[in-house]
Amino acid sequence: MAIITDLMPEVLIYLTTFLYKQDIPNIVLTCRLFHQHYASLRWKDISIRSEGGKKSVLDADTLRAHAEWVHSLSFTGALPAEYFDISFPNLRVLCKGDVYKSPDMTQQLTRTLQEATALAAAEALAAARQDLYWARLVTLNPSIQEIAIIMDHDKFEWKELWRAVGTSLHNPKRFYIVGLGTPNMSDEAAKIFWKAVGRFEVFDSPTPGPQRDTLNFLNVAAI
Repeated sequence: MAIITDLMPEVLIYLTTFLYKQDIPNIVLTCRLFHQHYASLRWKDISIRSEGGKKSVLDADTLRAHAEWVHSLSFTGALPAEYFDISFPNLRVLCKGDVYKSPDMTQQLTRTLQEATALAAAEALAAARQDLYWARLVTLNPSIQEIAIIMDHDKFEWKELWRAVGTSLHNPKRFYIVGLGTPNMSDEAAKIFWKAVGRFEVFDSPTPGPQRDTLNFLNVAAI
């Protein structure tokens, strides 16, 4: 009598199309055969979110150890530098998400000018640091073909990231941007941005109204 372990590897791989992602951790523990064929599926699509200073459940060393299995990667929020210093040989999709914190109006009213200035400087420094981190990640992974930018605010001043996107990717296919508000960037950043986006076969901004209009305006202004 034939049993499932008698199936050809091609059939076992085909069966993965019927699996739910949440079931894979249990399936790979069933037997060595399933672990051999299905363990990599746990790492195919990775999403890491950092919010409120909370440490990610998946540490950078573990992610690096399984980098060859990652095809889609999503980082949301401000992550430490070690997450951006990893080369993923088979990475095709990269998603950049942002976490917006609503301002505390009470603190804003009671904050002195000196405190407000220091806070703004610290936020600008942190943003510049993250820009360099993202540029490093893109530079290390020229196999990326699709980039998705998920915005929940209007800050769009990522010059180093756009430069890396414009010079590092071997076969850029689709650039996707969606979010709230209208992008706010300087003329210099807009030129770098559109030079980078121009390398993609498809640029998609599904959000109707002001955001698309502003992007089109920036496109014209950058030419």
